Amino acid sequence: GAALPEAGSLRLVAKDVVRAEASALLLGASAAAAAQPAAGGEEEEEDAEACAWDDEDVLRLEEELYWELQREAVRRAEEEAEWLQELQNQEDCELYEQYLLGGVPCPLCGTGRLERREGELCCTTCMEMRVPLLDEGLSLEDISEHLGIAEDRHRQAGCCSRALFQMSDRSGFSVLCLQCEHCGWDEVAL
Repeated sequence: GAALPEAGSLRLVAKDVVRAEASALLLGASAAAAAQPAAGGEEEEEDAEACAWDDEDVLRLEEELYWELQREAVRRAEEEAEWLQELQNQEDCELYEQYLLGGVPCPLCGTGRLERREGELCCTTCMEMRVPLLDEGLSLEDISEHLGIAEDRHRQAGCCSRALFQMSDRSGFSVLCLQCEHCGWDEVAL
């Protein structure tokens, strides 16, 4: 990325812009005065003095621009903070709604719930979660316990990274595995 200019160089740029704008105003006022018929020498001198920008005027204008930019930066920061707060609120609401659903969360999507369908363990939301149940007597509580035990074994092996559940094909069967990219852990969970 490009390096950010330093505050001193920004001040010089702002000063150049202000002077250019002031010069343009003065040139515009001079051109307008030249186009009007001269009424008297004294009046032209007063107009020229009124249009002249001294260093104090430029500094006041610079300061006014600086404070306007500061107010704009504060306004943008407040808008960003409000947006982040709203985003956090939405995420908190979604998490709370998930908590209220009960059941066993899908280890793949985290949104749906696990359920039994025609001899398979499936998710109510994602289509990826489909594991044949070899033991029909296995309850959803037992399944939740198996998933937790798989995560515990990974942690007990000494890895502090979070392993992820993924579907895998092993010996022609779809199985749910716990895999960790950090340590290479790969265990069949269901």
